[in-house]
Amino acid sequence: MAKQLIFANRVIKFDQKATQLVYSKIEKPCTEELAKVDLTDNLKYFFEIQNKIFNEDIKIFFETIGIDINKETDFVHYKSENYLFTEIKFDYLGSASNSKNKKPMVYEISDYTINVHFTESQNGKHRVFSDKQTNRIEITIIQKTKKTRDNKR
Repeated sequence: MAKQLIFANRVIKFDQKATQLVYSKIEKPCTEELAKVDLTDNLKYFFEIQNKIFNEDIKIFFETIGIDINKETDFVHYKSENYLFTEIKFDYLGSASNSKNKKPMVYEISDYTINVHFTESQNGKHRVFSDKQTNRIEITIIQKTKKTRDNKR
């Protein structure tokens, strides 16, 4: 049954039970699957920070709409000269309205700036979502590199 709530200036329609059912079929999060093939420094970095990046609002929101916060469905890591970027993505069965303010939700925790983006409808990338119409929440974790932090002192 579809429900709705307002979060980050968007109307979110969701099916909590259906989303939970799909997440229950994910044995391991994307990052653990990748680590089985090659435990890169990028993955080691993510494993170090993953429990520090979600504020209470995001945790409650994910639980409400049925997302298992410990089972990201996609992972990307890259860096620039001054910043490290880690993107983790979560699919859910539902939709997010276009809002007047399409800027991402942004918050800071410790040395991290977190951007939360809501994407348009698509088929999920993870195999358990691939045949379903989903929306996606993309979380970008931004951290200044050590070099940048040290240069400011």
